[in-house]
Amino acid sequence: MTLAFAHRGAPGPGQRENTLPAFCDAVTAGLTALESDVWLTADDVPVLVHDGVLWSRHGRHRIRDLRSDELPARVPTLADLYAAVGPVVLSLDLKDPDAAEAVLVVADAAGATGSLWLCAEAPLLRDCRARSEQVRLANSTRLRGRRLIEPLVARLAEAAVDALNLRAPEWTPARVRMTHAAGLRAFAWDVQSPQVLDRVLGDGCDAVYSDSVTLLLGLHSS
Repeated sequence: MTLAFAHRGAPGPGQRENTLPAFCDAVTAGLTALESDVWLTADDVPVLVHDGVLWSRHGRHRIRDLRSDELPARVPTLADLYAAVGPVVLSLDLKDPDAAEAVLVVADAAGATGSLWLCAEAPLLRDCRARSEQVRLANSTRLRGRRLIEPLVARLAEAAVDALNLRAPEWTPARVRMTHAAGLRAFAWDVQSPQVLDRVLGDGCDAVYSDSVTLLLGLHSS
């Protein structure tokens, strides 16, 4: 079954992305997989927010320089999310490489490590695998004109990474076959239209990330 990740929850008019209402609305709508970016606060709490900075009337503040109790109420912690929706399938983009250990501690406490996907570049994923055999790992990257991906997927397989996550236009049937042949899953992000969805599914991709809850629900019902 294809995984359908609600990218940053279910944001909409008047509702911010990466907030508990956005995540809860996606789950209420019937989606079973969520996506977010994760950063670490000054007191080592993993929080779900896209950028590593927040703006206020006092200026620009790095998440890493703020304690969790100094953040706006709209910024949820990872523990908040698990308390609200339970141990759903969750994909977290490790924007702060120092967040990996704290994320795994929170996921383990929620009984959710086996349904957690951590997305990052390969060197960080090696460290994540050394910390946990249960967590799922996806190398989120861009090919940047690279034509052959066999060396890449071979390195990922050797590092016990579970998936290669590319922007949807970079996938081709041949690349999906190479990825599967190495024992990895093929994930596609930035899937925002039925045409792109049909193409990556036809290519054989195993998961998609989209901002459109409607599009993802159509995948679930097909």
